[in-house]
Amino acid sequence: MSRKTVDWGFPNEAVPIGSGSYYAVRFSPAPLRPQYAVVLAWYRKIRGIACAPADPGVARLKLDWWRDELHRTFEAQRPQHPMTIAMADQGIGPTAADPMHAIVDATEQLIRQPGLADIAAFHSDCAASGGRLFEIFCRLEPGSTYAVERSLALGAYWDAVERVCRLPDRPEQVTKALDPRQ
Repeated sequence: MSRKTVDWGFPNEAVPIGSGSYYAVRFSPAPLRPQYAVVLAWYRKIRGIACAPADPGVARLKLDWWRDELHRTFEAQRPQHPMTIAMADQGIGPTAADPMHAIVDATEQLIRQPGLADIAAFHSDCAASGGRLFEIFCRLEPGSTYAVERSLALGAYWDAVERVCRLPDRPEQVTKALDPRQ
């Protein structure tokens, strides 16, 4: 196993020991743990681009680079980033491409419009980010009994809870949307 794969294996910085994500991955089927861990690391990296970007234009350029990297990863080319190399090594294939691109698009939308306008925008962004993350998980497990629609709904709920937990650090992702005066 290469060092690049180990950096994104289970556990990793996105799935630290003792965290909720650690236990979610820990109690998933053993063959899927490395895939789930690297996808969570990727998700954290992409969504982190939207957290307090010093220059929104540079943040969008980073997302464009990740779009190109996803294209390389899923179009039988060799990816460049150690994380996407690990994803390719773990067998994460083209079935994950559409939801991953949707997460990048949702992240760009969050950069363009950091304060979600209303509750509908909040729900939509949660579905486009956390919902799509759970869709990836659904697609990774062959023969999964989870329907994509169910995974999207569950992921959107998870993302909403995560945002409420981060409320002190990132109030613009929640408060404007949930303000009863709006």
